[in-house]
Amino acid sequence: MGATSREPFLSGPHPSYYFYSRNPDSDSQIADQIKVLSKDFTSAKISWVLAGITRTVNREWFETGPKLPQQTKMKTKLRKGGAADLDVYSVGFVFQ
Repeated sequence: MGATSREPFLSGPHPSYYFYSRNPDSDSQIADQIKVLSKDFTSAKISWVLAGITRTVNREWFETGPKLPQQTKMKTKLRKGGAADLDVYSVGFVFQ
């Protein structure tokens, strides 16, 4: 990866969106998670700012896992931002 390909990631903070399908953390817990994440990536010159929280009650999405069709449906429906943004999905991972 060349220097120019990292440029968009070095200019921050980047928006971060949290999506919950069930039993969400409080807004303050989510904000604290973003602070810790940004602090941990300080040496890489990457930071995030909380841009939104979406709470959805959907058992199918909560019980999803890697490479399952429900995961694709969930991410297609909820995705926000662009390539430099961070979307975090809180689910109860099911491995098949």
